[in-house]
Amino acid sequence: MAPTVPKEPNKAQLTSDPDNVEDGNDLRLTCSSTSNSLPEDNHTDVQMIYKWTRNDQDVDPDDPPDRHSFPDSDHSVLRISPVEKGDTNAFYKCIGQEEESRLESDASDPYALDVRYAPGDASIQGDSSAVAGDDVITLVCSTDNRGNPQGTYYWKKPNGGTQTGKNLNIENLNVDEDEGDYECYVENDVAQGTSATHTLIVNSVPGVERDLDSEKSVVNTDDSFSVSCAFRAKPAASVVWKRNDDSALPSHIFSFSSSQEADGKFTITTSTLTWSGTDADERRGQGGKMLCEADNGIRDPMKSNTMDLTIQYAPYGLSIAPGSSSVELNEGDNLPDRVCSANCEPLCSFTWHFNSEDGDVVENSDTLSMQNVQRGKHGSYFCKAFNEIHPSAHDNFDLVVNYGPEIQEFKTTPQDGSIIESNSTTFSCSVDTRPGASIRLTGPQGLSESVEDEAELQHTIHDIGCIHSGTYTCTSNNKETGIEVDKTMDIQVKCSPSLQMAFPEDRIHGVTEGASVYFFVEALSHPTPDFQWKRTFNNGTNVNLPSDDSGNQSILTISQIKLEDFGNYTVSAQNIIGRWEDVKFELRALAKPQPPTELSSKATAKSLTLSWTPGWDGGPPQTFTITYSTDGFEKNISDIPDSPDFSRISYKLTEGISAEKSYTVEIFATNSQGSSEAISWDPITTPAIPSFKVNSITIEGDQAFIKWTLDKDLVDRVLVRAAGKTKTENFVETNVTDFDQDPIVVDLPSASSYFFDFFVYMGDDLLVYQPDFNPNPEEPPDIGLVVGVIIGFALLVALLISAIFFLRRNKNSKSRDEEATPQRPGMPNEDPVAPGGVYETIDPLRVIDPPPEYKAIETYEEIRSVETEPYSVMMRPISISELNLGASSNVDTMLSLQKGTLNGESQPPTDILIMQPQTDSARGDFAAEYLEGQLVTVEKLRNILNIEAPLGFIRQQGLRQPVYKQPVLVLSDHLKKDNLIYENVTPKSQQIYQNAQTVQPDMKSIFIGISNGLAQLHAIGALTYGLNTGSVFIHEENGHLIAKLSSFSEASLVRQRDRLDFEMGERDVRRLPPETIDSLEHTCKSDVWVMAILFWEAISGCVPYKAYVDDNEAEAAIVGGSKLEKPMECSPKMYDLMLSGWMLNPETRPSAAQVAKHLSSMNAL
Repeated sequence: MAPTVPKEPNKAQLTSDPDNVEDGNDLRLTCSSTSNSLPEDNHTDVQMIYKWTRNDQDVDPDDPPDRHSFPDSDHSVLRISPVEKGDTNAFYKCIGQEEESRLESDASDPYALDVRYAPGDASIQGDSSAVAGDDVITLVCSTDNRGNPQGTYYWKKPNGGTQTGKNLNIENLNVDEDEGDYECYVENDVAQGTSATHTLIVNSVPGVERDLDSEKSVVNTDDSFSVSCAFRAKPAASVVWKRNDDSALPSHIFSFSSSQEADGKFTITTSTLTWSGTDADERRGQGGKMLCEADNGIRDPMKSNTMDLTIQYAPYGLSIAPGSSSVELNEGDNLPDRVCSANCEPLCSFTWHFNSEDGDVVENSDTLSMQNVQRGKHGSYFCKAFNEIHPSAHDNFDLVVNYGPEIQEFKTTPQDGSIIESNSTTFSCSVDTRPGASIRLTGPQGLSESVEDEAELQHTIHDIGCIHSGTYTCTSNNKETGIEVDKTMDIQVKCSPSLQMAFPEDRIHGVTEGASVYFFVEALSHPTPDFQWKRTFNNGTNVNLPSDDSGNQSILTISQIKLEDFGNYTVSAQNIIGRWEDVKFELRALAKPQPPTELSSKATAKSLTLSWTPGWDGGPPQTFTITYSTDGFEKNISDIPDSPDFSRISYKLTEGISAEKSYTVEIFATNSQGSSEAISWDPITTPAIPSFKVNSITIEGDQAFIKWTLDKDLVDRVLVRAAGKTKTENFVETNVTDFDQDPIVVDLPSASSYFFDFFVYMGDDLLVYQPDFNPNPEEPPDIGLVVGVIIGFALLVALLISAIFFLRRNKNSKSRDEEATPQRPGMPNEDPVAPGGVYETIDPLRVIDPPPEYKAIETYEEIRSVETEPYSVMMRPISISELNLGASSNVDTMLSLQKGTLNGESQPPTDILIMQPQTDSARGDFAAEYLEGQLVTVEKLRNILNIEAPLGFIRQQGLRQPVYKQPVLVLSDHLKKDNLIYENVTPKSQQIYQNAQTVQPDMKSIFIGISNGLAQLHAIGALTYGLNTGSVFIHEENGHLIAKLSSFSEASLVRQRDRLDFEMGERDVRRLPPETIDSLEHTCKSDVWVMAILFWEAISGCVPYKAYVDDNEAEAAIVGGSKLEKPMECSPKMYDLMLSGWMLNPETRPSAAQVAKHLSSMNAL
């Protein structure tokens, strides 16, 4: 019998009970398998044991998972009690095993547990409110557990409708249909989940329920005016009235009120518009397009139809354009259209009437036009406006028709031909004109008589003479018509001969033997005279001499002069009217000059003024030499020029002059033939410094009563300056010359408290200066303190000027500081010494090639020298070895100044300044180019009278840097009106400057110099930079003040510097024209604007535009056309000239040359 081969049991089979398992049920899983080890009939006899896996993990029968158990020992049944929904998808397998043989069957197919359970609680997400119409609302139903099997979403709507699906989309929302509660739940085969409820509120934008008419008219006097609009909305809307441009209606004209009523779920709001005030006139012109607007917070507000409200009213506000009340025309001109307009609703009709509102109608339209106006049209013209609403309105203007002038008569009484010397002659000139014209009579001897706004001029010449013969002109000018006419007549006065001219002027010829000379006379005579020359001898005899006569002139020529020709000559002239007495001439041999005569002197504690009459000069020109001395001091002054007209000469000495000293003074004259004898003044003793003490000051109202102690014999005037303590530019000056007053009474400025300055003078010498006197001092001042203040003040100001000499005031922050810090007023403004009469010792600093005399008024179309060759600017290189250099100081962020001394051969040392680029400046390269441009500019000039020209230049790194002589003063220091304090005072030269002439303010010549200098620069294409009081130098030359410009360069470089200033925020906008501020445009006319600012600043003593603390405000004011106000001390003509320089259009401003011309014609600034 063949052996039996063991065979594994059959594959295990796994069954479940029940088949469908729900959450919470019990589940039995049964595993079965049969053995194949015994014959088939005995298979059941084999005991089987079962093993289980859960999710491929063995199940331990002794420690089964939670809720798992084996009720039978063979483990054939696996019980799960209870089943939970979390068991879903767990899978089980089982294997049968023979108990004895341990043979195992194949694992059963896996059993996946699928637990059925009910859905969870539902929830709803979505908006709680919506807007009817085009809103789309989506509500979303959700649950954490849709159940197993998966449940379905169900919706119940407020209107009873149902819908399935997670999302519920509600379109075209309707208040009545869609507002309410929405319910949602999830349901499957097991059960229905808990439902959720969501409330949806549906709002509605306002809708127009009652609209406005497109047009409505109302008369402004109709108090029943009312108009309404209505809106239907949910929630209720608020209604406002406004204009079509969304601006509010004026509350003083209109008011509106609202009322509401329910309409189902909606509210209807009605708003009514009425008048708010009772002033009908205020309602005029307040109509227009308006609407009502409803807003309930839902979407955008809703607007009604636009209503165009017309408020009708009678004409008012009638005006005539152009708006002047009077129009002046010249006869023959056309009247520019005069247009009449008025506020009217409905539109007005217009008529024009002559000479009254009901006068003759001259035009039936709003426009009055007149061509070729004649003088008969002179009168008033009335315009009347009217419409259907009464009353009418009217306005008028006056038409002035100017004409002429026409010279009606120009005559003399007596008539020409009967006018004889010593009688009286009357000239009369009458004109026909409107308005009155200026009439001017001009004639010989500078005759210029005029009247203004008259029709006739009469002028009488008493004691008429031959000098009045000539052409007389009557000129009449009507400034309104611009017509000027003239008429001339020639007058010949019959007169006896009189001497008009003689040569030589002193009637003395100084010559040598063998020479030839002539004597010449010209007579004023009519008819022509007969001349007779004679040689007169000492014994009384004379000899008639032939002469060369022509008309009223006669010449006596003496040739090959011999010894016997020296002596006296006379000439006589006569005609039918009379004769002149013999005029004497003398022929002398050349000789030394004769000594001066008529010596006199005047002494103060600080100066000696010497006077004398020149003697005969001996023929050649003479000069004078003065020697004066005292203990330990002697001074010699030579080359004092002769008087040009033989008048007395005065010369002032200040060097070495001090109080209470005796001086010996002598003088002699010198010419090419030798010197005269020296003659002496009697010893001159200078007086003492006068004592001066203020005892008390009493303030009463606008006057101060001062008591002082004063040496009256040593003083001729005391200047008292009273200034407000808080505003030092506000002061009043009083010159006191009557010392018999007690007390002294002076006027006060407008202020709450004061301080006083006292200046004690003899002549023009300031002898005592007492500043800052308080009317209520704790202790009275003593004279020692006063003298100490004088000396300390002078030294302090000298140091201050040295520090600020070249600093410009064109920094914005500095400008503000100057406004915030009051400046003390300067020394008093003194009248300058009359030129040509007094000579004084002047600083003998070296002058290289002085410029020719320059006359500003000679020509203005082209700046040029007068009667001289063009000035040649010779710029020489200066070696560093010639210089002793000192400290440097910054001028601004680009340039610096280095002081030093130039030591030239055979010349005294000269204090100089070198202009250099700043070594640490980021703009150093441009600065060097800018300085080279200055030198190039000077080399192009044909005239440098008003330009600060360098002495030469030094080279640094191959570049030229200008070397300037230190100036005496800058304009800012001159304007302080203080005692003369020079910038370049040093211990070595201090004594020289003490003897220098005091430079007195002469603003007119300074202003002319500034404008001339500007014209000189513009003529060669150059421009100025930073023109202000710190860049104008003041020099004293030949007794006159000369202004020189120091800040300039080639135009392209100046404009580039403007741009750099703009980029670095360094612009001084208060001194810039609008075109430079706005677009960095800088032309010649821009310089004229800045020059006018400089003139204003010099006259007013104030910072320009100081009312604007912020530079941005000042800039906006300038660009907007704001002008500086007229300074109190400025003449109207000068202010007009300034205004012409501040025209916004640069092309309309005058040129610098034209400014100089206007300045020269002014009598006062």
